[in-house]
Amino acid sequence: MDDGSDERVQELMKRRTEYWKIHGEPKPDTKKAKKRNKRVEQKKEERKEEGQLTMPVPSRIKLNQHVKTRNYTVPTLPLEKILLAETHMNNAPGGVVYQLPFQNVNYHSQVRVVDFFPPRVEDFAVQTSSAPLFGNQNGATEPKVGWEWRFCLLVEGVEPKPSKKQPREVMKLYVCGQDGDCLLDDDAFNLRCNPRRLEAIKEKLFLLWGNLEEEKSKAMASGQQSWGPVKSCPFECCIKEYGVQCTHGKDPHVMDVDGEPCTHLGCFGWERRFAMFGTTIHT
Repeated sequence: MDDGSDERVQELMKRRTEYWKIHGEPKPDTKKAKKRNKRVEQKKEERKEEGQLTMPVPSRIKLNQHVKTRNYTVPTLPLEKILLAETHMNNAPGGVVYQLPFQNVNYHSQVRVVDFFPPRVEDFAVQTSSAPLFGNQNGATEPKVGWEWRFCLLVEGVEPKPSKKQPREVMKLYVCGQDGDCLLDDDAFNLRCNPRRLEAIKEKLFLLWGNLEEEKSKAMASGQQSWGPVKSCPFECCIKEYGVQCTHGKDPHVMDVDGEPCTHLGCFGWERRFAMFGTTIHT
């Protein structure tokens, strides 16, 4: 180091000493320094994690690996929260608050099958007919006959209950048409006339609901309305909500006018329904 540089260093040291005499020597660990260091560390962590995917938290519940859903971005909601319908409350102008009868929305949940209808798997498919697009050689338009899945699953949530004595909430999940094709990975057919294919469908459903059919069949044979404990694993499924016209009886003293809403208290003429979709049983 040359003499000029040494003189400049000495001058800086002298000025620093004089400054400290007037304003005081700074403490090594001030609050500002700690906050500044904390902000620096946070920025480092943000830069480090930027662009990385967030790994999902492992589920506490052991799920059925034979049942898979499509890759939807809808978050998983407990069944009880879906039934609660908190998002259906609407605030109208003038302070009027009412609940929407239904919304066309999709959900993703974890459930377990506790019952099904019709009570026999042989009746899970129904015969349908539709008008053909074109007539035959003679010009006649004979209806096209086919088969369609049409059954209902009664499911319950799998989240821990606040109390063991409290019954679980249940939901009717309808499975119809192409949603049934997706679930069973097979087109609908006459189940009563195809025993081999019927047995294959029952084996798939066993993966879905365990020994539920066996226990229910025993109870039905003995004339009982309930059955023993069922061994089955909860599974993930996609649920779609929709609405159908209500089934409330009309007031006979009210004139039947097109578009007239239901006179039942709190009903807008529609009932909330749920159906399974985008879910498949893998063997």
